[in-house]
Amino acid sequence: QAAAAPVSPARPQPAELPVETLSTGPIAASATERVYVADVAVSHISDGRIRVFDARHGRFLGMVSTGYVATSRSARTPTSCTLPPPT
Repeated sequence: QAAAAPVSPARPQPAELPVETLSTGPIAASATERVYVADVAVSHISDGRIRVFDARHGRFLGMVSTGYVATSRSARTPTSCTLPPPT
């Protein structure tokens, strides 16, 4: 008869993450050096987005929904975006 496999002890479950509250508004004018990172996937191109980061501090500033218009001027020069929850 084969020996039974050892049973691993149950791992504790991580704590639940707090619920995020998103909002829309202008990107902080103080972050003048920005990096725009496009997230384009052909399989779900209607859900395109551009994430905006502060280039100097690496801080996430917000996200711009682009859908099918990721190459339009309005997507490349956003004046409003979805903002991350306040920290």
